[in-house]
Amino acid sequence: LSLSRSFLKNKGETVHKTVESFLRRTDPKAIAGKYIVEFGSYNVNGGAREIIMPMKPAIYEGYDMRAGPGVDRVHDFSQICAVLQDSEKPAVIICVNTLEHAKNWMQVVRNIKFLLPHDGMLLFSVPGLGCPYHDPPDYWRFTKKQVAGIFSDMKTEVLEDDPETFGTLFRGRSLVMTGTVPLNEYEPAKVPGGDADKRKNGRSSRME
Repeated sequence: LSLSRSFLKNKGETVHKTVESFLRRTDPKAIAGKYIVEFGSYNVNGGAREIIMPMKPAIYEGYDMRAGPGVDRVHDFSQICAVLQDSEKPAVIICVNTLEHAKNWMQVVRNIKFLLPHDGMLLFSVPGLGCPYHDPPDYWRFTKKQVAGIFSDMKTEVLEDDPETFGTLFRGRSLVMTGTVPLNEYEPAKVPGGDADKRKNGRSSRME
């Protein structure tokens, strides 16, 4: 999970509890024997892998833009189709508290939708307005309404508030129509003083 615990409401906790609970509610039958891909797998304060692995996936691959614990392959999420397009499509994609760190968030969403097969599952969360700047680069904040719109071309199974990050938890399934949403209609807010503003002002993040 790619959230620093410095701003979480439960100070001293080592895992983002609402996302942990959300992931644990996944039906093990959706995981067992399947190919699972995680976007943003760098283990900052407890990872999705340790929650999902007891459900016995066939393959679990963790991707991140930096090497470290929990990362199997280092790659830019906006270009990940170049890596995965010729392989078996993952039955489940996990992208929790990661999209806010993607400069080209729309391309990351397009790639997620492209890679999921029909009825493939997405486990997703993202911080919302009120969540402080953290773990740079940090660009965006999404509302629950925006998340619902971005994934309105998927079958929604869960759409809930995440009180720890003022954000949203989403679980959905890919449909035949998935990939048809005009994402530019759901432009998120920039993080005040964050990396989107720094680029605009001619400064760059240490991660760029």
